[in-house]
Parts: sequence; C-alpha cells; structure tokens
Amino acid sequence: MNNYRKRVVDEMGGQRLIDEGARTLNSLDSLIAGKKLRKPTFKMIITAVGEYAYVRKEDGIMVCPLSSLKA
Repeated sequence: MNNYRKRVVDEMGGQRLIDEGARTLNSLDSLIAGKKLRKPTFKMIITAVGEYAYVRKEDGIMVCPLSSLKA
C-alpha cells in the first residue's frame, strides 16, 4: 500500500463482526468526508476464514478472506 491512494481496511471475522466492521468503515468514511479530505479508494474487511471474496451490495465494501490475498 505504498501509492498515494487512501484505503480503509478493517480486520474482522463472522457475519456479525463483518456488519459491525462495515458500520465502522462507513462512519469513518463519513468523518473523512466531513473533514474535506480525499475519500478512500476502496473499503475492505479482511476475514480470518472464508472461501471467496465478495463486494457487499448495500455499501460496496469488499469482504476478503485472508487466504485469498496470496501474492
């Protein structure tokens, strides 16, 4: 993550915690917008387990299991 774009990443696991992380990321995004800073390029929640990555339809947050972040 060494380019100039901002990213907001939260590390969570389980659906309840994913929803909680999404609320946190969205409130942080609102706070950033209120300060007239550049918005993050994307928002992502990294989970400990899972079979595949997906994008939440309701808010556009990426949910990605750690195992899918292989180089």
